[in-house]
Amino acid sequence: MFLFLPLLIGTIYKGQINLLDKQMQSVATPEVASLMKYSDFPSLGYIGKTDISIPIYNINFGKIKLPLGLSYNTKGNKVADIATSVGLGWSLNAGGNLTVKVNDMNDFTESYTYYTTATFEPELSLEWYRQSKGYLTKEYSMLVNNNNYGLCINTKIGANDDFFVDAAPDFYYINAPGFNDKFYLTKINDTQFKANFFNSTNAKLNNTLNLIPRINCAGFESTGFGNKGRAGVYYQVDEFEIIGENGYIYTFNDFESARLREYPQTIISHDAFQINNWYLTKIKDPYSGREMNFEYESYTNNYEHPSLTTLGDVNFGNYPMSYNYELGRMGSNFVYPAVFNKVTTSQLYPKRIKKITTDEEVVDFQYSFNRIDYPGNGLTNIQVKNKNGTIIKQTDFSYDYFNSVNCSSGDYECKRLKLNSITDSSLGTYRFYYDANSFPPRNSSKVDFLGYYNNNDSDIVFSKDNFHEDQYNYYPGTKIYFYPDLVRDQLLPFQLINKGTYATTSGVDRSAKTISKLGLLKRLIYPTGGSVELSYENDDFIYEGEKYILGSTRISKMKLYDSQNIVSKEINYKYVNEDNKSSGQINFIKTPANSAHTEISSGIGFSTDAIVGYSRIIEEVAGKGYVERKYSNFNDYPDKFMTSDYNFTDQGTRNFLKFLKFPSSYVQSFDERRGKPTVENYYKEGIIDPIKKIKYSYNYQVKDSLKVQKVFTSYDNYTHDATHNYTASNYLLRYFNNTSSNTKEDFFSGNNIKEENFYSYDDTRLTYKKTVSSGDTTEEYYRNAKDKSIQKLIDVNILDKPVEVEKKKNGKTLSKQEVKYENTSNIFPSSELSYDLSTNLMGTEVTYDKYDSKGNLLQYTTKNNIPVTVIWGYRQSQPIAKIEGANYTQIIQAFGLNTNDNNAYLDLDIVKKSDLHFDDTTESELISKLNDFRNKPALKDFTITTYTHTPLIGVKSITSASGNKEGYKYDTANRLEKVSDIENKTVKEYKYNYAPVIYYNNEKQQAFMTNNCAPGTLPASGTYTVSIGKYSSTISQADADQKAQNDINTNGQNYVNSHFNCTPYVCTITPTYLADIYYSSFQEISTNHIKAILSLPLTNSSGGAAPNWSNGVLIGTLDTLCRPNSYKSISVSTTNGSWNVSISPSGGVTLMSTSSSNPSGSTTLNFEYDK
Repeated sequence: MFLFLPLLIGTIYKGQINLLDKQMQSVATPEVASLMKYSDFPSLGYIGKTDISIPIYNINFGKIKLPLGLSYNTKGNKVADIATSVGLGWSLNAGGNLTVKVNDMNDFTESYTYYTTATFEPELSLEWYRQSKGYLTKEYSMLVNNNNYGLCINTKIGANDDFFVDAAPDFYYINAPGFNDKFYLTKINDTQFKANFFNSTNAKLNNTLNLIPRINCAGFESTGFGNKGRAGVYYQVDEFEIIGENGYIYTFNDFESARLREYPQTIISHDAFQINNWYLTKIKDPYSGREMNFEYESYTNNYEHPSLTTLGDVNFGNYPMSYNYELGRMGSNFVYPAVFNKVTTSQLYPKRIKKITTDEEVVDFQYSFNRIDYPGNGLTNIQVKNKNGTIIKQTDFSYDYFNSVNCSSGDYECKRLKLNSITDSSLGTYRFYYDANSFPPRNSSKVDFLGYYNNNDSDIVFSKDNFHEDQYNYYPGTKIYFYPDLVRDQLLPFQLINKGTYATTSGVDRSAKTISKLGLLKRLIYPTGGSVELSYENDDFIYEGEKYILGSTRISKMKLYDSQNIVSKEINYKYVNEDNKSSGQINFIKTPANSAHTEISSGIGFSTDAIVGYSRIIEEVAGKGYVERKYSNFNDYPDKFMTSDYNFTDQGTRNFLKFLKFPSSYVQSFDERRGKPTVENYYKEGIIDPIKKIKYSYNYQVKDSLKVQKVFTSYDNYTHDATHNYTASNYLLRYFNNTSSNTKEDFFSGNNIKEENFYSYDDTRLTYKKTVSSGDTTEEYYRNAKDKSIQKLIDVNILDKPVEVEKKKNGKTLSKQEVKYENTSNIFPSSELSYDLSTNLMGTEVTYDKYDSKGNLLQYTTKNNIPVTVIWGYRQSQPIAKIEGANYTQIIQAFGLNTNDNNAYLDLDIVKKSDLHFDDTTESELISKLNDFRNKPALKDFTITTYTHTPLIGVKSITSASGNKEGYKYDTANRLEKVSDIENKTVKEYKYNYAPVIYYNNEKQQAFMTNNCAPGTLPASGTYTVSIGKYSSTISQADADQKAQNDINTNGQNYVNSHFNCTPYVCTITPTYLADIYYSSFQEISTNHIKAILSLPLTNSSGGAAPNWSNGVLIGTLDTLCRPNSYKSISVSTTNGSWNVSISPSGGVTLMSTSSSNPSGSTTLNFEYDK
């Protein structure tokens, strides 16, 4: 049977669920969307991806680092992908964000319906009734007038119908320096929530969420039952403050929002506004109190991106299908709704990183490239400045566009931003070369089921103003193949090999094709002149014993070139099992929870989570050997769908639930268990047996389980009364994701060295490691603040590092180190203890006596009881003096400052001058003050070393206790250039010799027609291609490209002539109604010379009167290629008389009998003529 699956679910009587809420989860800026791809996978190699990144600058902030840079996605470009502000396929890694992934419905949304009469059952009049409820929404007491809309009515809230209740909490993904995790929220009360982290046992939500209700009001619609209105409530969270296990506090309180709008618009339509992404605005160091601040800027985005949703049929053959539950009302008397096609537009109110500020530097991001493919400019440069405003480093970006062929939809749909080069002021220029395959328009419907290009024969065009809302089947659906006997997926968007299809739903072909590889990075040239060349192939996987491809890509080969363009290393990748068949496995192919619909912008309504993973990958280094890597995969850890809590006996309903995997409100994903390395075997070239083997094991102990349920209500098809509820259940699991053991074996000259490592954890924290090797057992014990009851570290959540490490060998203690925290006034270490093997006792190695307000160590005492004082300058960021033998009190007292103040040293002249140091003059003043400090009589008995610095670059000078001075000079790229002595004579000099800049040609193609065709043949079309990097130039990019063009000009025609065959042709006559023709053949046998054969009956085969051949008869029109340039009159003698054949330049052929008697029967004429 055909099952009609409506997307626009609702009933005449019950309020409609806001489907905009479901679509909100996919709305994000290109930057956020690119960062979220593949975020759940532990290994990039497992999915055939490699790390291509461009480092720009590292910010060192306390115990964490923020590496600024770009990364490239080698998995391919979807047709609808929008380039980020740094180009298609590239992501800017700067700052951080917190992004929500909606499970079923947004946790903080509700929808209400209002009725004006009492004739509705079961509602009373003039009250709002809640129709849908998010997982964490509170009981909202009143819908008030909204000044922006003015359409909500002040009235009470009636009973809650709650026809649609959120099944599961949403997931929040954190991407921040030193902190990557995800969590979900559970409610403590209406204002307090607990964040349940998946990987960080001790991370926690550090603030009370301020929920601000945002009310979207709609008008009223007149129905046969009275007037009905709608309203939606979204509880906006303005800020998340999260404290990590490292004690650092991460604040996310800047955000971007999106507006979704449905078409057709009705009086009860309302826009949906939600926040899906919060930006990291601040990181606070728990030790120093320093802050790293992130500033963002808004930019105008007036574009409303449209997506089309259609209703459709699925052909299930003779299988019975029935379902009459809310969210899928499919009763026998179901009436098709009036709206069959719907357009949803999304408009983002985006933001982008503008500035990062620390105590030491400012990083500015400037956007000045005027993009024509997307609102908002491209990033043009990044400047790193010290606190004096001096530019330490600048990185510039250069762009062009990928263009679409045959595109007339405007620049937004026809162009995609392309990153050409990055110029680093310290290193030089990175240049990027891409394949030359042409893109279709970005709104093209010629895509596969994952959204990659497949050049199908569809041409679906729509807009928010023209989408044929009431025309069923106006837009073609998706071709769906039904295999009821399969165990895991019964509805597929591709046809299986060697397996008969039970039923097929006609529509657009969404299967993957090899032409999906578009705009991929092929070569990256480094500033050193070296380069890497990338080769790609389509992902593939085994399904029911046969191999299939996906539109996404994987790396098949990497070649590394030195500065002379000579291959220095070649790596080939093979994604196969031991039987040489693909090792690819694919996740379940999930149809939507309540429909089989088409969303043109992303392919179809099949889940796009169907990413392939590889169980075995061979990484082969040419001439060296190879590494065999194995990973856990989908077959090991398949996802789990919700299961019915009710045993349906009706076969139609059972089929519905099985074939559509209904409901998919929450799917238990095991992505974090997949892609784990299980085996690594290393082989040397020419040797069969491995030289090294590693095996990994993991422990996935469940730490808690949350049961989630989706409730549906069954209704009578005639009365629409509720009959009973049906629930489907699943479990949201949090588990420890730990390595339990690994075994390493090395094989050298027949010897086997085996090492076994076993690990124990407290939740996710390593507490114990045992190593067994060569008959010895080594044990290591790790104890943190909780183990040692250090309450002040527990209070600030510094639990990520051990404070005590003990190591034993065969039961005997080899070493033991412990860090004490006994200072009551701060959270810094007070001393370090170590184990004395001679006494078997713990002894003090060093004591940490004093710290300043930024956590800088001011005084420590060595094991020999010698105090050492350190003076910090450059805004408390760098040491400028080290005084051995004196304590802090002595130093401060010598300068008449407050000895009880650990920040009193900030009033020293050497500190004040260092804060002002930014050029040679201020450096001379600082050195003068340092010399005064060293020569102060009160300090004559102490050993003093002084330092100056070039902030963010390095030490500029060191003056030892004896007065010897070493100076350090840096070049314009901030590299050490010279070391000089006290007399400014060069002691050491460093030379940096880089290869000259080499430009390589882009891929160039040109089509030619063969020009060496023999008579009687047609020219063939062929393309000559010059691959990326075949030619180089030290002059310019244009010169390298011109060399490629010269190659085409010289060799293109000859290549096409020799590789493409001309096509023979034969002309024929298209007969008129005046005569019939048995056979006609006109063929060019030499240049412009035609040989013809014409056979025809001389009577009218249709039974009419015979033509009057003596007067001449127009028998037909000759094909163009054989037509003469001027009129031809040809005399021909046959056994059936004499004839004259006349051929005009326009192709008309007239046949006239020149015999004295009337011809009869049939005749065949053979003749030749020159064109």
